[in-house]
Amino acid sequence: MSLKDLFDKEKGVLHKAEKRLASAEEHLETKGKRQTGDEMERTLAYLDKNREAYQKLKPEFSRVYTRLGEEAGFNWMYQRLAFSHTGSLWDRMALADLRQQLLDLHRAVTECVLAGKPDDPIAALEDFLVEHAAHIERVAELQQRAAGATTPSALSVIAARLDCLRALPDRRPESPTPA
Repeated sequence: MSLKDLFDKEKGVLHKAEKRLASAEEHLETKGKRQTGDEMERTLAYLDKNREAYQKLKPEFSRVYTRLGEEAGFNWMYQRLAFSHTGSLWDRMALADLRQQLLDLHRAVTECVLAGKPDDPIAALEDFLVEHAAHIERVAELQQRAAGATTPSALSVIAARLDCLRALPDRRPESPTPA
């Protein structure tokens, strides 16, 4: 099960808990406090069962996500999006879409780094950064060239280069399979 699947599962758990809490409130209004208490206990037990998996994933994901943002140029993009020259409504809409695409991409690349459930997530990130150093350097060069004029078009070009991180093959040697 991938990291994204685990997070999606956790979102589902929280969504179900939200429904159960709403149901408990409805029960309180219609059926009394005893049934409401039972429903609340079941909901809390359900959440406790899934909390452990979530707690294991959260710090690992956060550390890799933060470091990847610094090293690959995502943070530079987020900072420039806030101060980009917006001449029109269309530019503002494009920047809002670009921000969402960058957030999705940042999450996806982080999940890619953690996909193999490495024992040391930071070491896995270091391997990823070394493996993709030439591409990240090209992104950094574009960022330097665009530093004086962070227009929506310049940011879109750089974002497209960052998006290639998702598509780049991982050329690390595969572990040998038993014969």
